[in-house]
Amino acid sequence: MDRTNNYRKLFLHKNVEVLFKDGQIKRGFLNIVDEPDDEYTDYYFVMTTNKDSFTFEGDEVRAIRVIS
Repeated sequence: MDRTNNYRKLFLHKNVEVLFKDGQIKRGFLNIVDEPDDEYTDYYFVMTTNKDSFTFEGDEVRAIRVIS
């Protein structure tokens, strides 16, 4: 993911749609957006859907967009 964007400001506590690099699309509420500690780590996200909660890292993501 582009480290020049402030993903916490853009997506934290919002309903989003995430397109993963493997083609999956997930919709849910982003509870946590943790910024990278150094140049070797990536963003860490926690998303809650109506069925479950799961985590993913920025290097797994192709795109994120806010949905209504």
